[in-house]
Amino acid sequence: MSNKELDPLQQIQSNYQQLNSQIDQLQQQQNVLAKYLSGLKQRLDSLSEQFDNRPEVQQLVRLQNALAKLQELNVFITNAQNLSSGINIDNPGRDSSINQASEPNVTPEEFWRRYNNGQYDFTGYRLAKLNLSSQSLNAKNVNFSQANLVQANLRKVNFALVNFSSANLQNANLYKAILEQTNLSGANLEKADLRQAIFSKTNLEQANLREANLRKIDLSFQVNLEEANLSGADLSNGNLCKVNFLNADLSNANLSRTILFATHFENANLQGANLHQAAYDLSTVFPDDCNLTESGAYLIAPNTTLLRANLAGYNIAEVNLIQANLQEANLYATNLSGANLSEANLNGANLRKANLNGAILLQANLSSANLSEANLTHANLIAANLTEANLSRASLDGANLIAANLSHANLKNTHLDKINFSGAILEGANLIGAVFQGNLSGADLSKANLCGASFSNANLNAVNFTSADLRGADLSNANLEKANLTQANLSGVNLAGANLSLAIMPDGSVHD
Repeated sequence: MSNKELDPLQQIQSNYQQLNSQIDQLQQQQNVLAKYLSGLKQRLDSLSEQFDNRPEVQQLVRLQNALAKLQELNVFITNAQNLSSGINIDNPGRDSSINQASEPNVTPEEFWRRYNNGQYDFTGYRLAKLNLSSQSLNAKNVNFSQANLVQANLRKVNFALVNFSSANLQNANLYKAILEQTNLSGANLEKADLRQAIFSKTNLEQANLREANLRKIDLSFQVNLEEANLSGADLSNGNLCKVNFLNADLSNANLSRTILFATHFENANLQGANLHQAAYDLSTVFPDDCNLTESGAYLIAPNTTLLRANLAGYNIAEVNLIQANLQEANLYATNLSGANLSEANLNGANLRKANLNGAILLQANLSSANLSEANLTHANLIAANLTEANLSRASLDGANLIAANLSHANLKNTHLDKINFSGAILEGANLIGAVFQGNLSGADLSKANLCGASFSNANLNAVNFTSADLRGADLSNANLEKANLTQANLSGVNLAGANLSLAIMPDGSVHD
């Protein structure tokens, strides 16, 4: 065998020796590292022991242990109270549960004694049937959370800023109570009487209002009713604008004749709820399963159809009802101040005592409508159709009736201060006892009954009084320039100081 054939074996042996040398070096490094880590662990253990021995750390541990024992004791006491009569050794007036009606109550005398001695925290107290009706209470400092106030008489009491969270107010009387910024979250108000109570920024989240009486209530001032139980509650005739009913239970609730503008019912339960004649607008949010067509609710919006709708007494100021069909609708005493009813059809509608102050009725059809005793102050009735409308004793001060048609309308005993009848048609209208103090220039009052009407100081320039009955009317100091009085009955008329320049007199002659 030659030397060249031995070279590979020699090379392998050389590599093996080098590898053994490297392994020995790594073993030595590992031993050094192990010694270093052992020393580091000893130092860490020493530092940890020093830290644990510090007084404040030991005190924290003791506090944690004490807290754990207190929590165990609290669980034990709670369980014992649920199984026993619930007597609290520390304070026999406390109530461990809002449902323990069998416990003795704190008397009104005892409550007032404690209150007058400066006690304001009545958390968990048993105050069932407590009578605070109409009493003066500095309630903003009082805490009634978890208190038992079953059947308490709390009518007309100011509870602004009071904490009633998780309190039991079942069957309580809160008629006309003030509940501004009151915390009633989680409270039990089942069958409570809350009629005419004042709500503003009130927290009723998760409250139980099952079968509560909230009739005619106003909840429009930032009242929170998220996840509240209003099953079977009576909210009829109430103002629920902008109320948040997110996830609330309104099953079988009475929401008839309520105002629901911008009200939110996301994920709310409206099964069996009564929405008959409730008024909502385009910003109202209903659950997907709510059938508005069958509900009998009214959509208040432009171009809507409200034929013969009953909106009597509703407060729907400043609504937009442009071109809406309100023919023969009942709007008795309805608040429509500032509303836009331009081109709306109000033919035959009942608007008696309605508030139309500042309303826009441009070209609206009010023929045969009943507007007696209505407030039309500063209303815009330009080119409106008021033929045969009843405006007796209505207030039209400052109204604009330019080019309006009031033929055969009844304006008996109507006050018309600073009114603009320029170009209006009042042919055959009844203006007996009406008081005019405004601009009627160019108006058509032919055949109108103006007996006893007052036109003192009025602008009657170019007014057509043809065949009008002006017996006993007061035209003193009126401007009758170019007026047409052909065949008008002027018996007993007061024309003192009147300007009759170029007026056509009853006999057809032209006044100088």
